[in-house]
Amino acid sequence: MGLGWGISNHQGTEIIGHSGGTGGYRSFIGFNKEKRTGVVVFSNSANDIDDIGVHLLVPQIDLAELELSKPAVNIDPTIFDSYIGRYQLAPEIFISVSREGERFYVQGTGQSRAEIYPESETTFFAAVVEEKVSFVRDDTGAVDHLILHQRGLDQKAMRMRDDGPIEFGLENR
Repeated sequence: MGLGWGISNHQGTEIIGHSGGTGGYRSFIGFNKEKRTGVVVFSNSANDIDDIGVHLLVPQIDLAELELSKPAVNIDPTIFDSYIGRYQLAPEIFISVSREGERFYVQGTGQSRAEIYPESETTFFAAVVEEKVSFVRDDTGAVDHLILHQRGLDQKAMRMRDDGPIEFGLENR
């Protein structure tokens, strides 16, 4: 330690850094004095991000495996196929739902794609942010909307049809 900064050795590379977090946010600052390179990492997640900063400074250091806050349940990945598509959360905000193999993803307008994990056959949670997505079927059994559970709010996003957007109602305003 030197004036509150940690000095650590990673595969022969000395990294000087400091990290911390509060209220669901984390930060890391570090530099490699020998190479005269530095990095700052900010996160709006309570997950530890030190490994990201160290990896950026010493690429040979592997990223830590993401630990889920709760266990995911096993579902048949083909169940998810009925959820794939675009959902309209607000007039200019959409959520895209996709699957690659046995991995499931959501992506909001202007945001990075995030993997989601099954909590049940209809509800999925994210590991990188505190949010859940629940898929809802209509009387015919077709998925017609999802509910985004985030920051204490439950927001309805209507599924888009192939022939264009669904008329946006007042229920989300």
